[in-house]
Amino acid sequence: MLRLPQMVGTLTLVACAGCTLATVDAFATPGPPLPLVCPEAGQPPAGPAAATRTNDEFMGNTTFQRAMTDVLRLEIAVRFCELRPDTLTLDLGEGAFTSASADYNLSRLFAAYRALTEFSTESALELRYQDRLVGWYTVGGLTWTDKPTLPPARQRPGEVAAESEEPTRSGFHFNAGAGAGAFDQQCRGCEIDNEVGFSGFVSLGGFVDQETVLGVEGTGWTGKQTDVSVQLYSVMGAVTRYAGETSDLFLRAGIGLVGYHDEDELSAKGLGFSGRLGYEIGNGKVHVVPYVGYVRTFDGIDQKRDGNEVGFNFVISQFQLGLGVSVY
Repeated sequence: MLRLPQMVGTLTLVACAGCTLATVDAFATPGPPLPLVCPEAGQPPAGPAAATRTNDEFMGNTTFQRAMTDVLRLEIAVRFCELRPDTLTLDLGEGAFTSASADYNLSRLFAAYRALTEFSTESALELRYQDRLVGWYTVGGLTWTDKPTLPPARQRPGEVAAESEEPTRSGFHFNAGAGAGAFDQQCRGCEIDNEVGFSGFVSLGGFVDQETVLGVEGTGWTGKQTDVSVQLYSVMGAVTRYAGETSDLFLRAGIGLVGYHDEDELSAKGLGFSGRLGYEIGNGKVHVVPYVGYVRTFDGIDQKRDGNEVGFNFVISQFQLGLGVSVY
């Protein structure tokens, strides 16, 4: 039979064990995090008074004030306060996850805060969102522990508008222009002066991506050569390439047929190539396009009348300068 003192000791041990388990269970299952409540201006600091500072003290520093003003303006954070030494707690806004400059502005803020902690290696920005810890900014940079993903409907209106204003290229592409053109007729054993006349072109195609158009281009030139009315023409399969997705500069190159015809019923045609450099000015669907162009046969072509060669072989070379439009 147990003695009374032994029974009392056993009951005491069991009761203490129960208390210990209850205490461990309480620490193992923490409650929801408390909301971040920062004091208003003029109120005591949120943390221990001797170890933490008020927001007014922080904003009294010019470098910190500039960095924090930008963070608040961009809604990267909506409030802040120092809850414990060397740690500044930020209540993040949606700008922290949507602004392209969030990382940069947090780095500026961290540098300004760390200077106020005498460059302590323990300095940190504690990042909270909707009353939960989502990341840290330390000397090692930005680290997300639980980065939220915002649904599209919650993107800020200004950012949605900015995305919709970005130029997009797709579908049908139209480009045409008119201006001056210089015709150079090159042949062996002869000298023929360049002639300036009226030139123009039309290009039709479709975008295969934001930078590339596949299509056809036709050009024309009319003028006089030694008092004879002359017409030049070309029909090319062409590729247009923009310098970038948002660039207005483009280069077009083509290969196809180049021809000649005059009022004396002389004609000639052969394979040739073309090139065109243009720059689009303006927003929207219609753009003004100053351009320079060049059309040439690969080699000499035989001049004919009524299908019969007349014994004259020459190279067509044409330079164009003008103003056009493009629509897409």
